[in-house]
This record gives sequence, C-alpha cells and structure tokens, in this order.
Amino acid sequence: MIKVGQIWSFDAVEFVVTKYYTFTDRFDCIYKTGEADSWSKAYIEEYGKFIAEYPTWQEAVNSKEFKGE
Repeated sequence: MIKVGQIWSFDAVEFVVTKYYTFTDRFDCIYKTGEADSWSKAYIEEYGKFIAEYPTWQEAVNSKEFKGE
C-alpha cells in the first residue's frame, strides 16, 4: 500500500510521496532535486521500488535513506 511519507525509486531516482488524491488515485512526489511530479498508483506499484516509510513526508525528506547518508 502506497502512503504519504514513503520513499520509492524508479531506475535509481528516489522520490518521497507527499500527497494522495483519492478521486484520481494519484500521488504527488518530490525528488532530491526539489522538483515535484505526480504519479499514478498503478505506475508506482508496477515500476517503483519501495525503500522506506516515515510518519510524515517531511521526515522522509530529511531521512538518511533519502539524503544518501
């Protein structure tokens, strides 16, 4: 199950899930570069690789997994 505060990756490009839209089944995400994007639930489930989960997206962005420490 995809949730806000999770860290995922596509082809070694990591992103944090920041918001979920129930009516469209899409997620807003933020990359290490600070850029934002929107992905469908189906696409993340099929092609994404789960890395870690935190209680909030802010904690995930500041985590060692996302920062690469």
